[in-house]
Amino acid sequence: MLQRLVTLFNKEFEFTPKELKQMLLSDPRLFMMDAKYITANYSYVHRTMHLPNSLIAKHPFILRCSHSSIRNRHEFLKKLGRAVYEGGLVEQESDDVNKRVDEEMQVVAMEVFLDPSDEVFVRKAANTYLVIYNNFLRSN
Repeated sequence: MLQRLVTLFNKEFEFTPKELKQMLLSDPRLFMMDAKYITANYSYVHRTMHLPNSLIAKHPFILRCSHSSIRNRHEFLKKLGRAVYEGGLVEQESDDVNKRVDEEMQVVAMEVFLDPSDEVFVRKAANTYLVIYNNFLRSN
């Protein structure tokens, strides 16, 4: 199982050996997870949220989080126009996803995005109130 995950990270997701070591040291429980679960989360955070491997390696916990929590938080920020992540790529109207986030844009730190408290996430990342986020969750 461990070998399968190492192969998954190396070959399929193309993490460097240094990034793989960083992930193992900061979140060893990741390497005990089911490969299908990790693949689903990786696909979402890499393809939909446009997070590069270097950022995922710094915050490997994102691969262990509930997929629905990640999706809900990203969709909420997207609805507010705030789905721009520190160290991430930003999608432009011209679909140029390779443009780096401008320094002037207000970005969401991954520590805040991944905070277990919805209240902290809503206050610091979305700059709004918990009741608004809860209403969003009920309507989606």
